[in-house]
Amino acid sequence: MRAGIGLGSNLGDRLQNLLTAVERVRRLSPQPDQVKISSIYETSPVDCHPKTSNFLNAAMEIETEDAPLTLLVKLQAIEALAGRPSVREKNTPRLLDLDLLYMDDLTLNDPELTLPHPFLTMRQFVLVPLSEISPGRILPNHTLPIQELLDRLKSDNSEIISNYS
Repeated sequence: MRAGIGLGSNLGDRLQNLLTAVERVRRLSPQPDQVKISSIYETSPVDCHPKTSNFLNAAMEIETEDAPLTLLVKLQAIEALAGRPSVREKNTPRLLDLDLLYMDDLTLNDPELTLPHPFLTMRQFVLVPLSEISPGRILPNHTLPIQELLDRLKSDNSEIISNYS
């Protein structure tokens, strides 16, 4: 099963936080040579506290044999290794944020996890890197591929500031 993962960091050495996370997430895949990784984008914060620093964001797509909640726990363990506390206020600055965005055509509405991610199609900072690695993917409950969702998205007040490819 292919799983899409969003990565973000706006504290500490943001670039190193993402590069380390990419390697740790890559190791979760039984086929690490087939992992897709986007460029890294610097983006303005969305729905965060005032004076929140810019984020670095990226996306990955990995092959996994894990069930969704199992993969989520593994992603949360990678966040914890980076120093992210398990209990935190919503939309606060973070060393590392890993979001499970989709798992093939699976839909899930669990208190711990919703798939596809409920805000995926409303955020440029998610869709821009995703469109780079999987532009033709059609998400469950959608009829348009990711690239068209991005093309039709009205600004969410985020700004892709630069690309760290």
